[in-house]
Amino acid sequence: MASVAVTLFASVALLLIFVPEGYGIQCYVCNSHDRYEGKVCDDPFDENDIAAQRLLTNCSENHNTCMKMEQEVQGEKRIVRQCTEDAVIGMVERAGTKEVKLFYYGCDSQKCNGATSIYSHSILLFSIFAIFLSAIIKS
Repeated sequence: MASVAVTLFASVALLLIFVPEGYGIQCYVCNSHDRYEGKVCDDPFDENDIAAQRLLTNCSENHNTCMKMEQEVQGEKRIVRQCTEDAVIGMVERAGTKEVKLFYYGCDSQKCNGATSIYSHSILLFSIFAIFLSAIIKS
């Protein structure tokens, strides 16, 4: 009986991890600069705010990830949220000349770039599955 439950759980976990979530990921698309969407795009981001909900976009088929980019240029901070193609999942930090700092947060689940900190849905599921599998092997 336990064997059937383990097999069923493992099958569902594998499907959730390895089956793509499909096309049409939804991302928030905005820029916190005053000339664009302004404070509604800034952190802390309130996904329940009506103005923020208007920023939610159905990305095109070739955009399979979302990105949140924090830019700091000569002391001015700006946040850009957008649809992307094959973004690096997790955080990437870049520094440039003339006091330029960039932080990129890539993610691959629906509405994921609305969070103040971003993690990947797939990475989380894979980690849970790996822990479960190692517990089974040890017993």
